[in-house]
Amino acid sequence: MAGKSAFPGIGGILAFLLLILLMATTGCFDSGFGPPDGFILITNSSFEKNGVPSLEGWTSNSGDTADVGFSRDVPPDGGSYSLKLRNQWTVPGTVSYAAVPRRGVHRYQLSAWGKAVRSGQMFAGGSMILTTRTAGVDTFRQYFHFSDTTWAFASLTETIDSHSVDTIIVRLQGNIDQFSYGDILFDLCSLEIADVVPWKEEL
Repeated sequence: MAGKSAFPGIGGILAFLLLILLMATTGCFDSGFGPPDGFILITNSSFEKNGVPSLEGWTSNSGDTADVGFSRDVPPDGGSYSLKLRNQWTVPGTVSYAAVPRRGVHRYQLSAWGKAVRSGQMFAGGSMILTTRTAGVDTFRQYFHFSDTTWAFASLTETIDSHSVDTIIVRLQGNIDQFSYGDILFDLCSLEIADVVPWKEEL
């Protein structure tokens, strides 16, 4: 009686190849570890590194820690520190992050947690702002304003074409209002490419 072949049939080979293809295209998104490399554009989303507060990758408008500093108050899964920006009528605390868009047309998702810290009974808050830059000219895209005194999550999406945009800029800013005092806290600020299958991408 002849023994069984050590090699699977054609059907088995095709099934194996299909399994490998599915793992390669969807595994990264279903594994619970988030989008693959190249889809996450902000590398320091939690404003800390090796257990200490950090603005690595971000540009600050002030060296004064009263304007731009850190807080131990964090949202769920926020690590050990959050960013603290002062509300001010003249020049509020502001940080920005510049990223190069992925080639082609993509839908981007900007998200963050925010919490207003009031001074007395005065208002407090801050904004998460998305802009793009082309040939040195900045264009406003979208924003979200935080004013809750408890941690709140917000996200927005925007379609961007790399052919007409050089840089994507995320700005976090305290209130610029003469009746606003206190601070705004930000944490887990993320900019990601939201479309799993690009609408149009060039290699």
